[in-house]
Formats: sequence, C-alpha cells, structure tokens
Amino acid sequence: MTEPQNNVHQAEIIALSEDDEEEVTLRIGEETIVAFATVCPYEIFKGKTYTVEIAPFYSGNFLVEKIESSKPELIRGERPFEYIVRGRLNADTIESTIHIHDPDFAAFQNLQGTFVETIVDRLDATFL
Repeated sequence: MTEPQNNVHQAEIIALSEDDEEEVTLRIGEETIVAFATVCPYEIFKGKTYTVEIAPFYSGNFLVEKIESSKPELIRGERPFEYIVRGRLNADTIESTIHIHDPDFAAFQNLQGTFVETIVDRLDATFL
C-alpha cells in the first residue's frame, strides 16, 4: 500500500484521453486508476510523474458503510467511472490501496478506525 503524507501521492500518467481532456489514467504505486483531472494548473504529459491528491466525486448523497472485510481495495464499478472504495476510515481519509481524502468522511465518527466501503461516481485528481 502506498503511504502518502497528507493524502498526497506520486502518480505516473499512463494515458490521456483523446475524447475528454480531463480524463487521465494514473499509476499510483501498484494501483492503476482512471480519474478526472479537476485541478491541473500546468500541462501534463504521458509517462511523467506528478504530485496529486485523489478525492471522491459524488453526484448526490453518499454512504460510508462498515464492512467485515479487512482488505483495502479499489474496484471498478458497473458505471464507466465508478469505483468501490474499501479501506480503514481515519478521520477524513479512507486508507485503501491509495488514500482517498474527503472532508465529509470525518462526519462518520461512529465508523472511525473500522473498515468501510463507499461507492464513488468517479475519482478526482488534483495536481499540486
């Protein structure tokens, strides 16, 4: 598992979408994800490595639920950009195979320190 500081990761650009300039495929440690470059203050290039923060995007309400599994994982969902995120909830971060940060996660006080699951509509990458 990648151990970032402050939910920041080093991500290699694997692919840039020809159809959507915000869609990027990133490799973070052993994990490869498709994300949206929602904040990108500079030009990015395939094969280069950049500092990013990964955050969930929800189109509406969302749930964070306790699960029995203790295996951190990111699983592609049924919809095109959807991911199932599983990991330990620590304050405002789900510690999955990569750390997923959202300030709203801190509201789930009763789940802190447990393994949880949330389904995100997509993952957003903020290039720092």
